[in-house]
Amino acid sequence: MYKLGAVSRPAAPAITLQAVWTADNGSLPPWKGDFHNDLNTQLSYWPVYTANRLQEGESFINWLWNNKKKNEQYTRQYFGVNGLNVPGVATLNGDPMGGWIQYSLGPTVGAWCAQHFYWQWKYSMDKTFLQARAYPYIHDVANYMEQITFLKNGKRMLPLSSSPEYHDNAITAWFTSWSNFDLSLVQFLFKAAAEVALASNKTAEADHWKK
Repeated sequence: MYKLGAVSRPAAPAITLQAVWTADNGSLPPWKGDFHNDLNTQLSYWPVYTANRLQEGESFINWLWNNKKKNEQYTRQYFGVNGLNVPGVATLNGDPMGGWIQYSLGPTVGAWCAQHFYWQWKYSMDKTFLQARAYPYIHDVANYMEQITFLKNGKRMLPLSSSPEYHDNAITAWFTSWSNFDLSLVQFLFKAAAEVALASNKTAEADHWKK
């Protein structure tokens, strides 16, 4: 917690790949020290919620929010739909850096990132934050996710699924049925979208996401 407090402030850059263990030795950190939004950046912030250190979590939320428009452009360019997804491997400015395509341009990265807006609201119950950031961010990610999924035999499906680093960068890393990783993220996303919509008195929209 001391290290977390030393590196995370609302106005500071968000924590990158090596989190609180990045060595400041004048060299480039391993894997470029970028933002790996598949597990690495998010897990760095998980302690702030139950530890009631919400201020220390704001740097990641602020980074995501400040890059929202750029990420929306990325979503339109790469996925061909409106809404919001986030590059799995990104620069400080929010630009996609590429890499193993299953993860650097993964379809469920935005759901990972939306979790932090949801938890920041749930642990603070800040109505202003709900309306100004949590609801619009989660809504836009859910809108994107609805567009890239499709119904098959009454069940919603993702065209291509993967699980971080499973089968590395091989063609076998892709699945035409859900991986547990992607499925859990999308289930969480739609439930969270319904909850923030209901908290915003948008009952019809909440029912839509539940369905």
